[in-house]
Amino acid sequence: MKGWHGERWFLHREIPTVPAAPATARPGTRVLILEPREGSAADGSPLAVSARMPSRRAENMALFAAEDPRVKAVALAPPEAVAPRTGPALLFSRHLRAIRGAHGLAVPAVTSALPPERPVLTVRIAHLVTVAAADGPQDTVVWELMPTNCVLPWLGHPLPNQARFLEDGLPQLIEAKRMARRNRLMNTGPAGLRVSRLLHLRYLGARVILRNVDLFLDLIAEIERLPPSRR
Repeated sequence: MKGWHGERWFLHREIPTVPAAPATARPGTRVLILEPREGSAADGSPLAVSARMPSRRAENMALFAAEDPRVKAVALAPPEAVAPRTGPALLFSRHLRAIRGAHGLAVPAVTSALPPERPVLTVRIAHLVTVAAADGPQDTVVWELMPTNCVLPWLGHPLPNQARFLEDGLPQLIEAKRMARRNRLMNTGPAGLRVSRLLHLRYLGARVILRNVDLFLDLIAEIERLPPSRR
């Protein structure tokens, strides 16, 4: 993982090859992509496992699998979206598990390229992820499904009530990443200036956003009002 001002990103060559969905997968189900740890019974290559059950039960199965010490990463996808979009999600699951393990956080890392269903006692977190490809940075959203009892040790406080409004502002938050990359974030107004200063010490990740929800809601509003020529 590399970094520059206000941002971290992955290299395109780091994205794992994701197997196709099993032939038994059906619309309305979820496919679990599991990456075993090296030295486990599998050879370390990602495995596609058809949940063959309604999505919320599949999400619970994924959370259970993520706590298995033999599993390195877990991603979810509907059968029709496995191959094209799940590689970055699986890579990000691997990253989250490694970085949290290094800090002693026992927080499972189940990711998805598409918004997952939310079973009881879970929340979903939107992460802004950048992949550095040959034709330039590619920005996307990787979703994480997290048990509610893991929010406090990960975030440092309960999930703010206003956090649900951030999902509607994801296009503007991705635009904020791109503007920060070009040192143009201060063009949006007072919130953009404050966020630009904040990013001198941090990168634009989910925890920074959720620890400053009101500020980023103001930034979303500023970007919505800003003419495209000033972005």
